[in-house]
Amino acid sequence: MALNETDILGGKAIMFQNDFDIWQFRTWVSEEKQYVRISLRTKDKHQATNDSEDMYFQIISRIRNNEFNKLELNQLIIISLLLVVLLKHPLPFRALKKSTAGF
Repeated sequence: MALNETDILGGKAIMFQNDFDIWQFRTWVSEEKQYVRISLRTKDKHQATNDSEDMYFQIISRIRNNEFNKLELNQLIIISLLLVVLLKHPLPFRALKKSTAGF
């Protein structure tokens, strides 16, 4: 059951909290006749609102450029999830050392 449902960009998308208070993003893609639903992986409403707006504009941009199909939709969801995770938990940078093995 969705909790705290909030319209984004005048109702073009919504965000809501799941049973664990994690914000979710959802919008209807009429060209594909399906919803895009992505976990925003945050409990902070302000961060979720910003992420939702960015996600919506990214999806609309892809649709307008005819770069969108069901396979790409699934890839977009995976890439978006990875970006959310990396933005919240960046990987530590490690300098690559040159191998002395003669390669």
